Amino acid sequence: MMVQGQREMEIMESFRKQEEYEKCIVCRKSFTKEDEVKENKIIIWSTDCMHMTHKKCFLAHLFQLAKRSLDITCPKEECKKLVSEQEFNMYLGDQREEYDKIILANFMKENPDLVRCNCGNIMYVEQGQIDMN
Repeated sequence: MMVQGQREMEIMESFRKQEEYEKCIVCRKSFTKEDEVKENKIIIWSTDCMHMTHKKCFLAHLFQLAKRSLDITCPKEECKKLVSEQEFNMYLGDQREEYDKIILANFMKENPDLVRCNCGNIMYVEQGQIDMN
């Protein structure tokens, strides 16, 4: 009797792992052949967790973390291993500029002694030293 229960648990665990392999860890939708052909299915390799997600789901996760100035982690709630900069840069592609703007805006908000010049440079200014005339 005990062996049958253990075997059932092993089967359920195997099914859970297979299901995890076939579904996005963010939206929980199954991957399609089209996802694979169009490279919309990505494996987060730099974390060693190898969780899989849709590219758009990963990018949405990436931008949410950027808005809150948090480290880039695997989007799976229970995992949260750090994703390498090389990997997330690879997926950003043409959205890199938008991502950088969010990071810069957060940095400026967190550092009130910094000001941005009209030329685009960022300078340190001691409080009370800014003359707006």
